[in-house]
Amino acid sequence: DGSTIEKRFVDECMPLFDRQVLTQGNLFASEEQAQLEAKRRFLLYKIKEFRNIRNNGWHPDFITNSKKFYIEWDKNKNDIIVSCAVHNNPFNIFGYFKNIGHAEEAASIFKNEIIKFFVKGEIYEIY
Repeated sequence: DGSTIEKRFVDECMPLFDRQVLTQGNLFASEEQAQLEAKRRFLLYKIKEFRNIRNNGWHPDFITNSKKFYIEWDKNKNDIIVSCAVHNNPFNIFGYFKNIGHAEEAASIFKNEIIKFFVKGEIYEIY
């Protein structure tokens, strides 16, 4: 639910729970890292809901050469951009849009949060 609790990594009373928390990516070295991950997951949810509404049941097809649009970070431009995939699948984190206009709309609406939580967000390991 996005809340954080402090607890020891290995709890002798609950070793199975600890292993499940670790393998699901829900164990962090600091509260700040846990809060950043909660914000990232919430942003992913918001983008997914926005995308699903705009796509209106459409799903990307990688068998035929149809255009699919996605949001990415362009290091050279130092900005969020919309790119197009036809037959390749770059495994982007924000999913695919059927329409370039909807992808651009999402990029505009969520730009600041994407930059804050994914571009400038601390990169860390979950150990």
